[in-house]
Amino acid sequence: QNSVAVIIGAMLISPLMGPIVGLGMSLAVFDYLAMRQALRTLAIGVAMALTVSVLIVLVSPLRDATPEILARTQPTLFDLLVAVFSGLAGAYATINRKGETIVGVAIATALMPPLAVVGFGLATWNLHIAGGAAFLFMTNLLAIAFSVTAMARWYMFGTEDSPKQSAWRAAVIVGAFVLLSVPLGLALHNIAQRSVVQVAVRSAMDEAARGAGGRVASVAVRREDDRYIVEGVMLV
Repeated sequence: QNSVAVIIGAMLISPLMGPIVGLGMSLAVFDYLAMRQALRTLAIGVAMALTVSVLIVLVSPLRDATPEILARTQPTLFDLLVAVFSGLAGAYATINRKGETIVGVAIATALMPPLAVVGFGLATWNLHIAGGAAFLFMTNLLAIAFSVTAMARWYMFGTEDSPKQSAWRAAVIVGAFVLLSVPLGLALHNIAQRSVVQVAVRSAMDEAARGAGGRVASVAVRREDDRYIVEGVMLV
């Protein structure tokens, strides 16, 4: 519905936060049984969320991608940073039994809206939307889980682990963040480049419109391969 209030409600309905925190804690203490249970719960939750969202889109006459949908298809490095710091806050709240903080973490990381957008993309067979939203969801999921692991280790959980286990865990966390950072950093760079181009185009069009006694109604810039496509409306 392109409603911010509805989306915030979806953020608060966050059944996946529990198993994600459980996954991070189980990795901190190498509890394979808890890890398997967390992964199983996550898989069921994701499957149910996708099924419901696909069904809703299929029975709805509204198939246009709204701005709120499109906003969740282009994750950047900032999204990773938000998820990391939110995950650290959530882990701190869990360890120190400050449950009310989890509400803020759920809003900041927004696990359900990206999943709903994945369902929208699958139902409308728009793989670009589905893929971008899925990447955002995985970014949030992994960042929260590994941030919980790091915070748990800071609080001395799993101190009886062997040096090999600690090294393996550190390698997994660092490797995952590096793999996520590269594409997210490139996406942020592309968005920044497009913003610079859009400002330049808008400035040129504003100058031309003033010369004709008119104004610029709208400007949209998108990149295709190595060139930019400009769509603008000038009222004269």
